[in-house]
Amino acid sequence: MTEVRIDSQQQQLPRLLLSSILLAGLIVMGNLAILLLVTNEAQKLVFINVTYPLWDLWAVIGLGYAAWVSSRQSRRLALAWGCLAAAAFCTGIGNSIWAVLELSQGDIPFPSVADLFFLGPVQK
Repeated sequence: MTEVRIDSQQQQLPRLLLSSILLAGLIVMGNLAILLLVTNEAQKLVFINVTYPLWDLWAVIGLGYAAWVSSRQSRRLALAWGCLAAAAFCTGIGNSIWAVLELSQGDIPFPSVADLFFLGPVQK
């Protein structure tokens, strides 16, 4: 009689995947709720500008975790995930600066310092 053992990491993967899908769905539904249910444009602007850096933070956490987990398998794979995490971090900083400038000035801040962080990840 053979005994089948399931690795704990294999058990965690479906739970982590399901949690990620649920979080992504909540983010999409939250953004849609803001766009469709908030009628005041000033409030809508505040909600959108505040939530985007939070989504970027979740992305950085997820990508950083992927880099940490994949470092056990391959240094190159961990570096790839780490580069994606760094790019998401730059985007988060850019979104945060954009939000502060847009909410304080009341106008779209283009060009601004935030653009340096948006373009940072795509430089060679």
